[in-house]
Amino acid sequence: MKKIALGFASLLLLAGVLSISSCKETDSSSPVITVTNDDAAHNRVAQFSAAAYTDPGATVVDDVDKDLTAAASGTVNMLLANDYTITYTATDKAGNVGTATRTVSVDGGQYLAGSYTVEDFTGATSNGTYPETISSSSVTNNKINFTKFAFYVNGTVYGTLSGTTITIPQQTVTCGNPAADRTFTGTATYSSANHNFTLNYSETTNGTTITGHGVYTAN
Repeated sequence: MKKIALGFASLLLLAGVLSISSCKETDSSSPVITVTNDDAAHNRVAQFSAAAYTDPGATVVDDVDKDLTAAASGTVNMLLANDYTITYTATDKAGNVGTATRTVSVDGGQYLAGSYTVEDFTGATSNGTYPETISSSSVTNNKINFTKFAFYVNGTVYGTLSGTTITIPQQTVTCGNPAADRTFTGTATYSSANHNFTLNYSETTNGTTITGHGVYTAN
């Protein structure tokens, strides 16, 4: 009878262990990553303003595991105007993976913004010089605005920046004296050495196309 009683007690203990094990919840929730300072002040930086981008990082919260950290991947090239993505990843002990991203714009517009003296040419013939102010768009990253273009008052064209290239997308503006619809396109290359650049452009007015270039010298 004693041996039977002990066997019964062991069965009760095993049943209790199995019951506790079956009630244990499985960790199926991924870590939650919050990107630190995910705002324009930290995600939009002027081209050439630093040798390297300083990443504010990210924080991680998990419902089971504590003290998790987020690993960052991706590079930001401060020398080339572009949009870059940094991806943050965190994995908990159960193998659940959480991710988050930060988009960083290296903005060449902030670098090029300022006042210039422009000498305009049609072919090899100089049309003289004029003052120009280039502004950086506060709405669109890597976009610049010209107040005067190809020596035309009210030649308010815009340019887009990629790497170290300025592109004047095809656009038609009403400018000049007499006023006319003029279609412009153009391109230029700039560098970190200085703000000076030569912008080659074409202008089509009333079906006639001419080519010219503007030599921009920063004041």
